[in-house]
Amino acid sequence: MNTFDIKIPYVEIRDEATRELIGIIEGAEIFFEYNFHDCGTFEIYCRATDHCIELLKKDRYVTLPINADNIDHLIEQNSNIWVIQKIQKTNDATGGRWIIASGKEAKQIVDKRIIRNNAKLDKNADVSTEVRTKLFMPNLLEPSDTKRLINGFVFTENTVGVNITQNTQVTYDNLFTYTEELYKAYGVGAKLRLDRDTKQMIYTIYKGDDHSNEIVFSQGNDNLLKSDYTEDWAEHKTSALIGGEEKEEERYEVDPTTGETLKKYTVKTRTMVVVEDGSTDTDRCEVYIDARDLQSSYEEDVDGETEEKTYTPTVYKEMLKARGKEKLASENNVIREFNGEIDTVNNKKTFNIDYYLGDLVKIRDDDLQQGIVVRISKFVKVQNSEGYKEYFAVKATPNPFLINILKEYGCGCDCSSMSELV
Repeated sequence: MNTFDIKIPYVEIRDEATRELIGIIEGAEIFFEYNFHDCGTFEIYCRATDHCIELLKKDRYVTLPINADNIDHLIEQNSNIWVIQKIQKTNDATGGRWIIASGKEAKQIVDKRIIRNNAKLDKNADVSTEVRTKLFMPNLLEPSDTKRLINGFVFTENTVGVNITQNTQVTYDNLFTYTEELYKAYGVGAKLRLDRDTKQMIYTIYKGDDHSNEIVFSQGNDNLLKSDYTEDWAEHKTSALIGGEEKEEERYEVDPTTGETLKKYTVKTRTMVVVEDGSTDTDRCEVYIDARDLQSSYEEDVDGETEEKTYTPTVYKEMLKARGKEKLASENNVIREFNGEIDTVNNKKTFNIDYYLGDLVKIRDDDLQQGIVVRISKFVKVQNSEGYKEYFAVKATPNPFLINILKEYGCGCDCSSMSELV
């Protein structure tokens, strides 16, 4: 069965505390977004009946029904959960009353916590394991302050086969913002699913599969209708000066003859490192990166007791260099955009059957002789008076390349400068 032919009969509204089903809404126009790295949004547009007004309230959860045809990938898809964050009521020119409920994927609730502990992510450790044990356990799964616990939130104890490449330290950052950046850096994503039996919210870190060798969109495959390729060096940087922690040191002025201390004073020192690619003259583009949040000392639990430990100067400088390389790669790199439109009618592979959210595919323009491997970063369900459509979006890796792929009954996506789907 083609997933484009399956209509969503209604949306489910769930209690904000228990996540039990409390009602359904039929006949609404809907927009639901699934996002690999970031947090997808949603919108429900319907008549402002007493029934809808009573159901659509702040902090309630929204789910889609499990498909009656028992298609495995649709069951996985429709286990996603969103949370209502905004309610808007309007009257149109004809006197019609409407209500619009909108919000984000429920994994956004991680945004309610900050990283209070001094978390140290270890080099060569699995990303999922480190995030669960060092970030989620102390801050929302098993916090020392029980008021910070998020009930019904479960983190899957899995490994994704992607390891931390450098010792990393973080504290006081927003938990969602930090992990979102971390996932992008390591090419993994997160999803939150509702267990319909236990009503628990299951959080999982995962990585997509690489289909770039067998799934290729190009003129030669008769499934690429048009494309354009752009390179932008406006924000490109080649060298970074990274400033680490500041420390106060006591200094003494001594009489050279007697050795007597004449004066004691305090000076501030700061660890500084540089990362660069060797560019010179006008090809060299410099940037300063403030990394005072990275500290050389950290706390570690040893036999049930907290001990303060310190990185060696060499290890600490490597941590600063790693921060600099990450910033250069993510924020100051050459932006390459490959915008294309694909022909889904002639495409032999079907999204959400042959390849999924987070997977890698290839876009190639045979005429321009340009091609890149892209990650499917966003998937959208839209249902209105004209029927039901699905779209997917792709992002190039490792740099932020975004592909516009728009076609009726087909797939579409956005780029960093055009963030809305058409």
